[in-house]
Amino acid sequence: MTKDEIVQLVEAISDLKAKSDTRIDALAKAMHRHLRDLDDKIAKIDGVIVKFTTLKKDIEDELLAQKTALDELAVRVNKLEEK
Repeated sequence: MTKDEIVQLVEAISDLKAKSDTRIDALAKAMHRHLRDLDDKIAKIDGVIVKFTTLKKDIEDELLAQKTALDELAVRVNKLEEK
C-alpha cells in the first residue's frame, strides 16, 4: 500500500466514523423524543387511573352508606311490624 492509499483509507475511515457518529446522535435524539412521548402517555394514563380509583372508592363509600341506611330502615320496619 502506498502512502497516498493509506491516507485515503484513513480519510475514508474518519469520514465513516463521522457519519456513524452523526447517525448515532440522530438515533439517540429520536429515542429520547420517543421516551419522552411514552413518559407523557404514561403520566396521562396514571392520572386516569388515579381518577377512577378515587371514583371507585367514592362509589364504594356511598354504597356502604346506603347499605347501612337500608339496614337501619329494615330494623325500624321490623320493630314496627312487631308492634
